[in-house]
Amino acid sequence: MAASELTQPPGPAPSAKAWNSKTFSVGFVVKLLLMCLVNAFGIYIVYAAFANESWWILAGMVVILLALNYTYFTNRHTLPAKYMLPGVIFLLVFQVFAVFFNGYIAFTNYGDGHRLGSAQEAASFALLQDTKCVPGGAYYPMAAVRQDGEIFIAIAKPDATVWVGNETHAMTAVPGAQVAAGGRIAAVPGYEVVPTAEIGQKLQGLKAPIADQPGRVIQAAGVMACDAASSLVWDPVAQTITDSSTSAVYHATDQGFFLADGESAGSHRFRTGWQVYVGLDNFTSAFFSDSEYGQYFLSVTVWTFAFAFLSVFLTFIFGTFLAIVLNDERVKGRKLYRTLLLLPYAFPSFLGALVWRNMLNVDGFVNEVLGGLHIDWLQTQTESGYWLARGALLLVQLWLGFPYMFLISTGALQSLPSDLKEAARVDGASPAKMWLHVTGPLLLIATAPVLVASFAFNFNNFTLIYMLTKGGPSFGATEPVGATDILISMVYRISGVGGGAARADLGLAAALSIIIFIIVAVIAILGFRQTRKLEEMV
Repeated sequence: MAASELTQPPGPAPSAKAWNSKTFSVGFVVKLLLMCLVNAFGIYIVYAAFANESWWILAGMVVILLALNYTYFTNRHTLPAKYMLPGVIFLLVFQVFAVFFNGYIAFTNYGDGHRLGSAQEAASFALLQDTKCVPGGAYYPMAAVRQDGEIFIAIAKPDATVWVGNETHAMTAVPGAQVAAGGRIAAVPGYEVVPTAEIGQKLQGLKAPIADQPGRVIQAAGVMACDAASSLVWDPVAQTITDSSTSAVYHATDQGFFLADGESAGSHRFRTGWQVYVGLDNFTSAFFSDSEYGQYFLSVTVWTFAFAFLSVFLTFIFGTFLAIVLNDERVKGRKLYRTLLLLPYAFPSFLGALVWRNMLNVDGFVNEVLGGLHIDWLQTQTESGYWLARGALLLVQLWLGFPYMFLISTGALQSLPSDLKEAARVDGASPAKMWLHVTGPLLLIATAPVLVASFAFNFNNFTLIYMLTKGGPSFGATEPVGATDILISMVYRISGVGGGAARADLGLAAALSIIIFIIVAVIAILGFRQTRKLEEMV
């Protein structure tokens, strides 16, 4: 070693953690931006849950955020979790949570009239609704304003300040508002002044609570707004509402609404109630004939089984027949025929149902082909019309479903071992015996799981029912159920999502959905057991 090398001063010591070019790579920057968005969205949900006192949602969101940040910002053996965690979160949110929430509301009276969480909230809502202008009270110039599609009432006080609020937002002063001569409100920062004619009747009766004066509200009254108050007094200790004008006392009941002495449950004054635990009431009301839907539950259940069974049976028989015919090598142009037969399967089922609905109208294509008949195949409200609609429904289901069974049966027939067929021919089996003892059983074994799955699908075939008949024809103008309703479409009506029920009863709908799940699960288990027995026999 040279002397110059020995005397050369050492270079600077390397840093403890040197940043390299990969530290801020494109992938890292993209991950950082995505995690920023995820955290911002999660923090917003945490804030909203805290504001609404939804502690379970708040706790769940905090856990999810901690898990995401730990997984994606550490390298401690979390590589598998980076791929699995998003799927697990979506599974928990959209499947597990939905199932548990459905099970929870099945044991409550949740629905129209019982959407609030407590008697306190129901009483506050009742006091807000039951208000009248205070005799001799103040009146204010009024205008309707809009923010993000929500309508507010704006008033101009004598000191030229403008206050804005509605039923869910207490009256709040808005600085910078412009008030024209005569007290007319010209502009409100952050709000759009809407002409009264555009709002119409929505403005009349609109109310907004006054934050520092419980029981007092500002209420729209004609072209002005008045200082209004409720004649009701809420006692949170005794859980009662007292009407000071009549001295009537309304008690909170176990059924989730306020009821006065001598008042019946069906005609109680306050229509807005709260959620309460009702036990098995939703399940029992589905079976008892004296309830609104119980009188139809048995007939709808029988028709649901019949529709599911006939749908599978007819499509399988017809599809298998076509598969057998076109499996014969003597048939010319088999590829073309198979392609044409699969065309109905290529169209979306909801689109096919809409086409058939137009064809089965009174002035539709079917009546024209049959010589100008005037038959409403889908909505005739007579006893014969009910069966006519059901028959038309099965016909459309046959047209939509046979290509699938044809495709399955064709594949199963082509996969059958040829040596068994050849052995049967050598033993002198006729074509009928060959089908009964060889081809048929083998085909049934291959298609049995598909048939079980198809039965489960048609048991809940909501799309066809809704798109073709919407459950009609109805049993009556005021009846909540129609002749072609199956259990799942009946649940849809009960839930009130489509406006098919006078009162949405989500608790009953959840209970019925649990019953449907149990029925389908039992049928699937029994079906697969029979499939295994069939395999053992063959």
